[in-house]
Amino acid sequence: MNIRRLLLLLLLPLAASASAAAPNPVATACNGEAPGPFVNCSGADLSDAILRGADLEGIVLDGAILKGADLTGANLRDASMQSADLRGASLIGATLNVSNLHGANFNGAVLRGARFDLASATDTTFSYADMTGTHLMGTLLRGADMTRALMTHADLSIAHLGNANLNGADLTNANFHNAYTKDTTAQHATWAQTTCPDGSKIPRCFGQAAMPGAALMAP
Repeated sequence: MNIRRLLLLLLLPLAASASAAAPNPVATACNGEAPGPFVNCSGADLSDAILRGADLEGIVLDGAILKGADLTGANLRDASMQSADLRGASLIGATLNVSNLHGANFNGAVLRGARFDLASATDTTFSYADMTGTHLMGTLLRGADMTRALMTHADLSIAHLGNANLNGADLTNANFHNAYTKDTTAQHATWAQTTCPDGSKIPRCFGQAAMPGAALMAP
């Protein structure tokens, strides 16, 4: 047996032991706790965390960092995620109904098929996000930034979009039926088979001019 092989045989058990003893940072990221239902994770660093399908109902993630995190299929219903950083995160098919997303940043996030129904997303950033088929029914999106977001087949019926920015967004087949769109901007947006607030499908629903159906919801 040569010396190199002998050294490998001696070091392998040590390496395995060190690996087994290495702490999982996600397991203690929330003040010593793992992310879970109703856990307080305010300010936690969960960058690139793998939380696919996790039950995180009611979790508090205010100011948390979740850049690049994988939250595919996760349950974030009734979560508080104010000012959370989710840039580049994956939330495909995730549930965020009735969650508080005020000031959160979803820039470049993948939100395909995610549910944000009745969530509060005021001043929230969705710029360059993939929002294909995203459900935003009744969502409060006042002042939200959706610049160049991909919103094909997104459902924004009865959503509140006052002062929201949809400049350059792809709104192909999106549904704005009965949405509130006063002072919403949508310059250079793509319109194709888009359902307008009044139920019609005209080439341009809203933007700089007066918006159809803008009085259907109170601000």
